[in-house]
Amino acid sequence: MVKQCSLKGKIFMVTVFILLLLNGCTWYRAQNDETVSPTSTGLEPLAVVRGKRILFDISHHNGVYPTYADFARIAMNMGYTLVPFKSGPITSAILANYDIVVLPFPVTALTTNEIRALQTWIYNGGRLIAIGDWGDFSGNLNELCTPFGIQFNNDILYDFTNYDYEYQWIRFHRFGKHQITTGLSEIWMLATCSITITNPRIAQGLVFGDEDTISCFIKGGEKLSGVGFSNAVKKSTGSFIVAAASTYGKGKVVCLGDSNVFSLAYVADVDEDCLPDIFEYDNAQFLQNILKWLTPTPVSEWTFMVYCIGDNDLEYYAFKDLNEMEKVGSTDRVNIIVFLDTWNDIGARYYYIHKDSDLRNITSPVIRDLPEQNAGDPNVLIEFLNWTAENYPAKKYALILWNHGSGWKKMPPYRGVCCDYTNSDFLSMSELKYALANTHFSLDLIGFDACLMGMVEVAYQIRNFAKVTVGSEEVEPGDGWPYDTILDKLAKSPTMNAASLGREICKAYSQYYGLSGVTLSAIDLSKIDSLAQAVKNLGVVLEKYWSRYKANVLEARNNAEEFWDPDYIDIGSFVSQLVVPSELKQAAAKTMNCLRSATIANFSGRRKCYGLSIYFPKCYFNNNYEILDFVITNWHNFLKLFTSECLPPPP
Repeated sequence: MVKQCSLKGKIFMVTVFILLLLNGCTWYRAQNDETVSPTSTGLEPLAVVRGKRILFDISHHNGVYPTYADFARIAMNMGYTLVPFKSGPITSAILANYDIVVLPFPVTALTTNEIRALQTWIYNGGRLIAIGDWGDFSGNLNELCTPFGIQFNNDILYDFTNYDYEYQWIRFHRFGKHQITTGLSEIWMLATCSITITNPRIAQGLVFGDEDTISCFIKGGEKLSGVGFSNAVKKSTGSFIVAAASTYGKGKVVCLGDSNVFSLAYVADVDEDCLPDIFEYDNAQFLQNILKWLTPTPVSEWTFMVYCIGDNDLEYYAFKDLNEMEKVGSTDRVNIIVFLDTWNDIGARYYYIHKDSDLRNITSPVIRDLPEQNAGDPNVLIEFLNWTAENYPAKKYALILWNHGSGWKKMPPYRGVCCDYTNSDFLSMSELKYALANTHFSLDLIGFDACLMGMVEVAYQIRNFAKVTVGSEEVEPGDGWPYDTILDKLAKSPTMNAASLGREICKAYSQYYGLSGVTLSAIDLSKIDSLAQAVKNLGVVLEKYWSRYKANVLEARNNAEEFWDPDYIDIGSFVSQLVVPSELKQAAAKTMNCLRSATIANFSGRRKCYGLSIYFPKCYFNNNYEILDFVITNWHNFLKLFTSECLPPPP
């Protein structure tokens, strides 16, 4: 609760930086307080995300430092890395390692060399957020901003109608048309100064006061002692501007007149309605929009997403596989993002995988730290996918579902895919389809590093949501995919398409396991409709000739390749052994041709498998099969006929 809110109180916020360390966000150290050089900046973590590396300047504050805990949390949740810059000159060498610089309320002057370095960096593509307070407090912030067509005025704005608690806590609801103001209804600022646009060709106002907003110009000591209204003026024409944006060369600049615009710790709940004001109004959205506008367009070729569910007895292998990924790490062309939910740890994390040589520990930065998540809830997967695509955009996307798998079945012990033991849940095929249908982008490859997911029924369920799927007909060993080999190939050839990546995954898997009983295949999902039509016709013909060729069909079924779940057989293995004449033979050949056409790569070790399995029980048809999209083929009608002569299941 805030009862006393004076301008004097706004100045003496000296201890606030501690809040940045307590708010749950990860900040990296730019350099120690004594030295400034590229080699002493601790820049290794800055490989985190090119385009999202923020240098947060605190070297020009002189102890006056408003709270930026919420700025940090919001930025971190958007995938940004914040590095506090504590001392020493801002140089071109330092700036070269960052994408965005924040100058929050500088109270000591920038040097001429710092101004020149910043202006040159911005002109060549850098991004700047300059935050003033009561104008050009440091004495030369306006000198820095002159080329950007923006100047800070030495004043404080008040409003006697649109305010929150006190007159200087203004609620602004007038916005210019700009990407930054999209979706905003109202934001608040505390004792903001006004801003003047000096070059409207490159700069424009974003946030404006209204007809009741007045300006009190401040002089000398009034900066520290507060001001009265004796010198208050209204804008004769137009409205006071309190936020502005500019493009300068290849760079972008946002200027804000208030250092508390993204604060929560100091102005927690001004109107005492128990709702933090940064989220009650649109200040948080305002910051998100600013960062999105400032962030350079990425040139990444791939974002490789792993939905790694170790909240079960595979937890050990989850950590092992993350360490494999860290052997390669993300690059400028390939983002590797992992959602990790584990069994023995409360909560879930998003990791941006970066390269290291530590094979025992996960050292990649956590870019989102979440409470306990039910990985079997499709909405958790949806959030991971959409958040990742928004914050790590790329030309192509891969999603790997890492966990236990049981094909289409919803029966114990593992059920569907992505089993979450803590929440006793999993993703069914209908839930997986729901999740994929609610993504805001298109996937190129969907992989299942899980058992038994290389099924035509699974491929049909996801056929409209990616170009390629990779999965195993058989169970997988605990080690799963060799991610170091796979990602090394992708990092070295980042322009490869989804089909090529599918081939490389299968090749790496085959080299890792050799002539064992494991399987893996890459399937062209654009060919699955044709295969499904062929299976539909095959089922119709099998029903038609059942009584005549029952013995032939039974022999082919008994000789077909079965898997850990004996209800699943290899399609090609079955149809290749259908020794029957005429129409049935033609239907079997058509199915085989469509299967071969859809198969991009196939590895089955010493076994004779063709790439996809299908549900074909010898007895006891599972009625849950009929909720799959594949039911449109009516394959289940033949299965019911085939299993009808079995003995009834035991009571």
